[in-house]
Amino acid sequence: MNVVSCPEFFDAITTDNLKEVLEDLKENYKRRKKGHPLAIFKHAKSDDLNEIKRHIEAFELVLKYYGVKA
Repeated sequence: MNVVSCPEFFDAITTDNLKEVLEDLKENYKRRKKGHPLAIFKHAKSDDLNEIKRHIEAFELVLKYYGVKA
């Protein structure tokens, strides 16, 4: 059996995954800002918050490319 898919199908999967990770990053940012001790990228809280913020901005930029408002 030969399955043919359209690019929109893969775009939808990709953007759904990106949105899930973005929401997770935003939640991690809020938790870390409130003092949660678990580091995501860096051990120092301020460095970790900066790195999480950079990732949030990057994900928002990629979603913008796909035409999705983050």
